[in-house]
Amino acid sequence: MKKNLLIEASLAGSRLRGLSALARTGTVPAHLAAPTAEFEELLDAFVITVDPVLARVLDNIEEHGLHITGVFPVEDVVPADRGLFNYTTGLGKRLGFELALATMPFQVAGPILNHAAKLLTAVPSEGDLIDGILGGGYTARLHRCTDTDRFAMTRRIYGSDPAHGVWQIVVPDAAGRYPDESGYNHDGLPQPLF
Repeated sequence: MKKNLLIEASLAGSRLRGLSALARTGTVPAHLAAPTAEFEELLDAFVITVDPVLARVLDNIEEHGLHITGVFPVEDVVPADRGLFNYTTGLGKRLGFELALATMPFQVAGPILNHAAKLLTAVPSEGDLIDGILGGGYTARLHRCTDTDRFAMTRRIYGSDPAHGVWQIVVPDAAGRYPDESGYNHDGLPQPLF
């Protein structure tokens, strides 16, 4: 219990340090600034020691600007709709939103999410197209996720959904149709819209 409380305190401290409005208030008196910074460093070091998964996520965000979490289904686990998907954490700091991709294995989804993260520079709109991330002449489409409960790591790091939500990269079937279009081949590429 105490370990989890300290981890959450460290994450909360990181989120507070990231607020630009709070940084300008100067609420920490000068004589407490050094001890406060030292305590925050110790708390961060504690998190890295105690929770290696969280440490890896934070390191990837620091080094690469994002971390990709792969979620893999376990046989006979309910609910069945929570199958294979991947999502980013860390883009929220730079772009104000995160990305997700359903159905694809991590080895395929990782490069797609990374490439899309490099191409996107502004908050998308529903249905925006992204060229050049799929190959084979196919174009991906963006869909704003209405169900964001499944993106637990993002909420753990930032305390909430990003300001501009999570956007799902939607892949067309072989005929170029998207999951919400008539005739889409759900058997060939089952792709729920989050």
